[in-house]
Amino acid sequence: MRKTNPHDKLVKIEEERSRRLYYWMRGKPQPPLKLTIFLTQMCNLKCLFCGVPVCIERGEFDFSRELSSEKWLEVVKEAIKLGVIDWELLGVGEALIRADTTIKIIEFVKKKAPFSFFLLTTNGTLFTDEIIKRIVEIGLDRIQFSIDGPN
Repeated sequence: MRKTNPHDKLVKIEEERSRRLYYWMRGKPQPPLKLTIFLTQMCNLKCLFCGVPVCIERGEFDFSRELSSEKWLEVVKEAIKLGVIDWELLGVGEALIRADTTIKIIEFVKKKAPFSFFLLTTNGTLFTDEIIKRIVEIGLDRIQFSIDGPN
């Protein structure tokens, strides 16, 4: 079986976006196209430009309120049923702090909605050989590395 080219997927997503917008403008409700997942506020770095470390030091984040892996998978299942085909996993924190959940979500989307496009944003510092192998096997469409910090 030939794998779908990520560029081709992006073209199809733009076509679908246009189609849904066309029908929405004519009064026909349309499902969401894209889901951006902010998995965690935790981060392993303290980049100078980022306010997260200061908020963590002040105790302004309540990590106990973050969704469990099971709850995130419920959200993802519902989004697939609604018609989401464009996925981003990024956020305030580093997604690979919760690597098991990150991989489960990507794997589930790629299995249940194989024509979807999935982007993972990461600072890249928590990659292990095992994580790299898994995301390659799963067929992640794109990785975006955040290298904004000067230190």
